[in-house]
Amino acid sequence: PLVQLAGRKDPTSQMRGWRELAAEVERLRAATGACWIATSNYATTGQLAFELKDRTPVVQLNERIRYLHLPAPDAVVLKCPAVYVELERRADRTWLGERFRSVTRLDSLTRRHAGVPLATYAVYLGKEFDSSALR
Repeated sequence: PLVQLAGRKDPTSQMRGWRELAAEVERLRAATGACWIATSNYATTGQLAFELKDRTPVVQLNERIRYLHLPAPDAVVLKCPAVYVELERRADRTWLGERFRSVTRLDSLTRRHAGVPLATYAVYLGKEFDSSALR
């Protein structure tokens, strides 16, 4: 068991609340007609890809060298709209606009555990992805 000191953040919180967050992201994806989920953070990519495996492709738009061991993202899927998910504090609409012709803010989602907020994520809808931006 991990001893948690008063006033300190639980170091295991980074592993919690992903199933529920992924379900909310998937709900938004289905509601918008998007075919895939775009990310720009290794942890977010990994957790969403794990939770949504065999359902929805999750593609990290940057740091593609991390994924050389995997097949390239399906070019047909990349032509569809995407739901982009990033920590609120790291979301950069300008950066996102360099990769998609159209970007629309959809929502903010909060990852929680036992009712305690752990992190808030910005969610955007991106249309007409420039696949040459995958790097």
